[in-house]
Amino acid sequence: MKKNFIIAIFCSFAAFSYAEEKMSGVNLGITASHAKEIYKVSAKEKYSVLPLISVNYKDFYINQSELGYQFQVHDNFLISGYFDFLDGYPVKGKEMQKEYKSIQTRRSQIVGGGRITYFKDNFQTSIFAQGGKRGSSTGADLSLSFPLTEKLFFTTGLNYTIYSKNFTNYYFGVHKEDFGGKLTKVYSPKASYSYGAEASLEYQITEPFSIFTSVSATNYSKEITNSPLVKDKTNISTTIGLQYSF
Repeated sequence: MKKNFIIAIFCSFAAFSYAEEKMSGVNLGITASHAKEIYKVSAKEKYSVLPLISVNYKDFYINQSELGYQFQVHDNFLISGYFDFLDGYPVKGKEMQKEYKSIQTRRSQIVGGGRITYFKDNFQTSIFAQGGKRGSSTGADLSLSFPLTEKLFFTTGLNYTIYSKNFTNYYFGVHKEDFGGKLTKVYSPKASYSYGAEASLEYQITEPFSIFTSVSATNYSKEITNSPLVKDKTNISTTIGLQYSF
């Protein structure tokens, strides 16, 4: 789910670009990010450098790990169908702290989903539902984007996501095959949720080049934070990146 912070930077402008009939385009770049780990892993914090890929061709799009099709049903509405190939909270036992290394690997999953987006002027909101082999999730988000100067743009947003019981139990539950070290009891959580906020700045260096930075904070419900595998209630992520658009 860490990738969602990067995806959100692009999604916040997607509907506006569509409305302006920018039907085809490519964004390529690189990002550097810092985030707290949700699991009790050996590394307290995570630093990562990732490529950035966003492609739109007519009604088809690729946005990081998401491949989809969107079409306009009204002046201010979009409907999207998509596949996300890296959904979930993956972690390996060897990455955990010594007392928790016995856990079985939690793998990412491929999900299929749909999204309805409403946009007008600088405002955008959407609802989505998606599901895969390891569980499902549904949620909503809203964002507001506006220029501070001719080349500097600010975007802020809120989001809320509900995770199914199967999803929550797979990633944050403790099962008998995980036993070892401090993991001696089964933990079977019910459905859970998260909510968060983010803000980002984008500066247009030249017509094709821009730099951006963002900060995001996500809070998790007790069904997740009560898990012996989870370290913190709040996850904070900061990202900086450079992109080339054509």
